[in-house]
Amino acid sequence: MVAIAATTKFTCSLFKGVPLGATSGTQTLWRATETFSGYRDSDLRNWKLDTPGKFTSKLLVDVHEQVKNGNYAQIFGDLADDLNKLRLQQSQIDLFCLDHRDKLRDDGYGTRFLFTRNDEPVNEDKSNVFVARVFVLDGRLSVCVYWFSDDDVWGARYRYRIVTPQLAP
Repeated sequence: MVAIAATTKFTCSLFKGVPLGATSGTQTLWRATETFSGYRDSDLRNWKLDTPGKFTSKLLVDVHEQVKNGNYAQIFGDLADDLNKLRLQQSQIDLFCLDHRDKLRDDGYGTRFLFTRNDEPVNEDKSNVFVARVFVLDGRLSVCVYWFSDDDVWGARYRYRIVTPQLAP
């Protein structure tokens, strides 16, 4: 993989075409205790997100870095008009963290992944869309979950990473 400098409004591309293997779809972020040996957000259960997905084929993903302040709608919306093209299943997020830990931010700030409840298509009101923030603290992975509709503005100075399925080769 070669680092590239293509820039959009809120992100720049760090790595394109990172391979991600197939998954059974059964792993959830809450149950991935070996992967996330640090903190696991209890809202993964409270918000009824601890549900397995479906089998996934191997695919390529891209890793972006945030370069402009923005909320989730701005940051992810800048990458694609259709949020369905940007989401991963929880099992894919887990596998990425296991296979590509070197692509995660390792200083506590985090890497973000878009997913939906039960791997459903994105609802028009986006009420089933969530963002997983994976971060490394004291050498251990932790995961938090946020509503996509959260209006908090995330600062570009922290260079958060965003992982999405590859949109174009």
